[in-house]
Amino acid sequence: MLRVKRNIVVDASVDTVFNYLVDFSRHREWNANHGNSPAFTDPTEAGHNGEASGTDMSSLGPGRDGESQKDLKLTLTDFAPNRRLAFETSAVRGCFEEITFFQFEPADDRTRIMKGTDLVLPKEIRPYVLIPFTWPFILASIPVDLFGLWWKHGVHLRRIKKLLESMK
Repeated sequence: MLRVKRNIVVDASVDTVFNYLVDFSRHREWNANHGNSPAFTDPTEAGHNGEASGTDMSSLGPGRDGESQKDLKLTLTDFAPNRRLAFETSAVRGCFEEITFFQFEPADDRTRIMKGTDLVLPKEIRPYVLIPFTWPFILASIPVDLFGLWWKHGVHLRRIKKLLESMK
């Protein structure tokens, strides 16, 4: 597993930041990559493991299980109020599956937000990792995937900060 993460401090309480990000109807405000963001279900109503479908305009690779790239499914994998929010996407980035997460911690009267992504080799690919022929393809996708995620996380965090601080 590879992990990419970035953080930013926002002039807002943890409760305000968490409630903004868990309001999935506002996803498009801070995630401009998703021209038609998934219409998430409320995770508290979905037993903390909700699924949502929608159109993802930013994904790079083919969908998993024959899904087209435009049929993105997000599955909420972790929901801890005012602490953590995580979801898995059905899209594949290069050779990797993505689990994206937000972590929140108080920083005086402000909030530190960490956005990260864990890149995991899909179960279907893991047996092929042992075949040397596949190594160049897997290794070639790593720098592009890591830099792309690092850049995207920074853009999203700066946009979240601007939006939250403009609400004051």
